[in-house]
Amino acid sequence: MGSHGHGRRRPEHRGVRAGARGGARPPGAGTRGRGARGGGRRVGAGDPGVRPGGARGGAVRRRTFAPVDALVLAGLLALNLVAWLPRAGGRPARFRITSPAGARVVEPGAGRIEVEGPLGVTVIEVGARAARVVESPCPLKLCIRAGAVDRPGRVAACLPNRVAVEAVGPEGDVDAVGR
Repeated sequence: MGSHGHGRRRPEHRGVRAGARGGARPPGAGTRGRGARGGGRRVGAGDPGVRPGGARGGAVRRRTFAPVDALVLAGLLALNLVAWLPRAGGRPARFRITSPAGARVVEPGAGRIEVEGPLGVTVIEVGARAARVVESPCPLKLCIRAGAVDRPGRVAACLPNRVAVEAVGPEGDVDAVGR
């Protein structure tokens, strides 16, 4: 076939790679929407098979921390702080120690108190803000594990030895109302 004139080349010579024959094209040359690997159908924005975020199917990107998120976080933090703040009147005014010998009320800061029970002596330590059982003859030591009695209504009791310590609020506190 010779020259076509007007300086045009024959189609088989256009973009042919070494070793390729015929009308082979380099990847991406003149392949509408096929990409570098060729094949497949053309992907368009109106195509129902296309997911948001591009051909890879990623999620739609959005701002990671919006101003509304900051307000919600600040509100939750404020509620958490309010829950941890000591309540007015939350400190016990006194501690009631109950044993088989009877009940007695002690003031905060009374120190170590030994209370006699059926199994032996239970030692209660009364500090300025809390009281706790520190020694007991009971087998499981649940009264010691109960920890500090630091708020009105909290109790640490040694049931086998029949000894208990309870935080009592200021006079006039109402525990419950029944009708």
